[in-house]
Amino acid sequence: MLHKRQLVLGGATPVLDKFGIEVRYNCSSSSARMPRITYRMSLRHLFVLLALRGASGQIRMQYPFGAGPIIVQCPSGDITVTCGEASAGAGSAPAAAAAVTAPAAVAAPDAAMAELRQQMLEMSQAMTRMSEERKQLLTEVEKAKAGAAPVQAAVDAYGSTPPLPPPQAAPMQTGAPLSTAESALLTRLEITQAQLYSETQLDFSSRQLDDSDCKTLAELLSARGATGMVRLQELWLSENLIGDAGLTLVMAALTAGGALPSLTKLFLTNNQIGADGARAVADALGLAALTARDGLRLQELGLSENQMGDDGLRALAAAVGRAPLAQLEELWLTDNRVGDAGARALADCLSAGALPRLRNLFLNHNQIGGGAAALGRAWAAAPPRHLEQLDLSYNQLDDEAAAQLADGLRTSGAMYELQHLWLGSNALSDAAVVALAEALEGGAPKLHELNLQWNSIANDGASALAKAIGGGAVSNLQYLYLDNNQIGDDGAVSLADSLRSKVAPVLKELHIWSNHIGDVGRTAFENALAAQGD
Repeated sequence: MLHKRQLVLGGATPVLDKFGIEVRYNCSSSSARMPRITYRMSLRHLFVLLALRGASGQIRMQYPFGAGPIIVQCPSGDITVTCGEASAGAGSAPAAAAAVTAPAAVAAPDAAMAELRQQMLEMSQAMTRMSEERKQLLTEVEKAKAGAAPVQAAVDAYGSTPPLPPPQAAPMQTGAPLSTAESALLTRLEITQAQLYSETQLDFSSRQLDDSDCKTLAELLSARGATGMVRLQELWLSENLIGDAGLTLVMAALTAGGALPSLTKLFLTNNQIGADGARAVADALGLAALTARDGLRLQELGLSENQMGDDGLRALAAAVGRAPLAQLEELWLTDNRVGDAGARALADCLSAGALPRLRNLFLNHNQIGGGAAALGRAWAAAPPRHLEQLDLSYNQLDDEAAAQLADGLRTSGAMYELQHLWLGSNALSDAAVVALAEALEGGAPKLHELNLQWNSIANDGASALAKAIGGGAVSNLQYLYLDNNQIGDDGAVSLADSLRSKVAPVLKELHIWSNHIGDVGRTAFENALAAQGD
């Protein structure tokens, strides 16, 4: 992988990856609203930037094992890619740049340099092709905008990107013949090249796609140019072997093809995506949000069963905080090694109102403890109007975190809309359930399912929950999971009596096994359920 972990703005110290690659973008426009800015970024960022802004076609590539830096001339200035071997923090920017351009500084292994040379060659070819397509598109845009007032460009950590009118799909062109790898991949995917560019839904799940396949797929997706993928609405790449490198290429290709503004579903479940891959998704969505005239249409984002961790979720949350996903309804982050730091970053994003239409949030099978309290505080600060499903099961929530979460759901009014709440397999005892029951008593008329299994809930927690049930606060509850706790006969009798109430819900399923319930509790439940049947 030949990209750095982050985009660094300004500063005097270049950040270099293991090959000593530094990319500087000098915005030298004389426009008063576009000041001179210098960015340092990874090759991944450079590729995406060129995909959005386009190059002038005057591209000159010179390699570090040849005669100096790579110069890419574009309309608003030059992009200089300086390569060589250096370490992060070595001297000032000019000194470090001079050091890495010296041929003597190049000491990477031959295999690594060969890999770098090949990737630079491929990037050169891709940029040449893209620049021609962008020139043609920009010419058409200028004609369409003739006489119109200029629009203020959005300038932030991603660079300056003037908004463009919604692109129209380019007509199908014959283009260059497919390579052997491209033909083989299309055969595996059971799709033709024409279908790849015209289908609104692409499902490439469970195809054993790895990073090499993603490179080929990215080349195919990029072949149509800046308007080639605007019809795409759903992309499924779940259940594959995609890592950070492959996902980075695919996201860059989707950006280059104009697919992201119209995309409504993106599923990358069960791959090998780490923090860098999550950053690639964050960067691409952030850039697309800045250029889309009406914002992104993304409604469902599936990243479950990967290894993005706290760093990956922080990057995603930061990008969404800068460019809100106003239409996103479902966010899947299950089984991603996310801990409290990641949960707090997501909470910051939520408290800023960056996900105003979020309905379903899946954070189960992670390592979240106190971070759940931050989610509660975030919702108290920015009430979620549409939250229907919240899954925090199989985490490390304790009583305090669960109590603050419940309080946030209550004070924000979110409990009134909530339909499914999963808090099973945590470290909850009676104190947590007492707090939850109080939140439920404030009104949870749409709650359909409550899962508290595999905790340490005893009689006091069961009695508090019984009070909420018997009082009619959860009148539509149909599924209640309390198995594998420490509830005894007293708690069982309280629950059974609550089910006899005229305003109690008629349960379809009650899971109460693996507790400490004896004959007294069992008989109470039998009588209560028989009475409900009558």
